[in-house]
Amino acid sequence: MSLAILLYEGVSGHEALAALAAAHAARTVSAELVAEDALVPTQEGARLVPTRLGPDALEHAAAVVLPSGDVTKALKSAPLARALRARRGKWLLAAGEGIRLAAVAGLAEGRRVALLPGERALAGTQPQHARLVADGRVLTSFPGDAIADLVLAYVAREHGDEVARKAAHAIGREYAPFAMGG
Repeated sequence: MSLAILLYEGVSGHEALAALAAAHAARTVSAELVAEDALVPTQEGARLVPTRLGPDALEHAAAVVLPSGDVTKALKSAPLARALRARRGKWLLAAGEGIRLAAVAGLAEGRRVALLPGERALAGTQPQHARLVADGRVLTSFPGDAIADLVLAYVAREHGDEVARKAAHAIGREYAPFAMGG
């Protein structure tokens, strides 16, 4: 498994599926939906079925994607926090409230992270008012459709700009190879 897209109760289904679409469009990146539960209710009212179950599935992923959404329940999951902490130094892509999950696991401390203007900063982070922010192997973005660009930025770093450009075209996006701090 190359890319693990984390699902949790209240996740943005739009973001999770946009990340999945961007990864599949790259064709060089395999991606799977991963969750603790077999049926995950999204903030939009849909239910998604993950490919793999349990936070342990995050261990072997080259990168983990944390979509935005209502993270209230996910923030209380000790197994999820442990699984994320175990990934220190590996690729992490987080959008919107997904950045809070990274912060609780200690993966955003001292890092530059994307933050919408007017939003309250997370303790220990360096908020940047930029749509995409790269700080080492931690890539963050605003919530919403920016997550597709976040995945494309990862694809570009791992597989090159041309692969990312073709993937962007395949999902009807313009590829912009820039992330603040990149």
